Amino acid sequence: SMAYLLGTVLLYAQYSTLSIPQLGALIESTPATLAAVVLITSGLLLKTALFPLHFWLPGAHGNAPTPVSALLSGLVVKASFYLLLRLWFGAFPRAISPAAGQYIGILGSAAIVWGSLLALRQVRLKLVIAYSTVAQVGYFFL
Repeated sequence: SMAYLLGTVLLYAQYSTLSIPQLGALIESTPATLAAVVLITSGLLLKTALFPLHFWLPGAHGNAPTPVSALLSGLVVKASFYLLLRLWFGAFPRAISPAAGQYIGILGSAAIVWGSLLALRQVRLKLVIAYSTVAQVGYFFL
């Protein structure tokens, strides 16, 4: 969350707005903007639990009460993915190179394979769901 917030502060300091359409019109590929994009993307990828930043999800799923585990899988992970999608296509398209998108796709592919393999090896249902969630997030990014 701190990486996301720091990136947001950098964007606001440079453009004096946090409106996605306004940022999309104003944004330029400067070092401060690229640092903000990297910080925001990294923070949201961590919240989305994309491989290899998924280390928090199995422990959170495994130890959480069942309703909280359902919220983690169904809401928390996908809300940050939605925000990342909105920012990449609405505010950052002129600041991001195609190579960054390809790198995210490679991480998505790795998440599918890693999450699926680890889900098959689990004996506790909550951990199966946790690693399955990592694999499903991989499909989003692929």
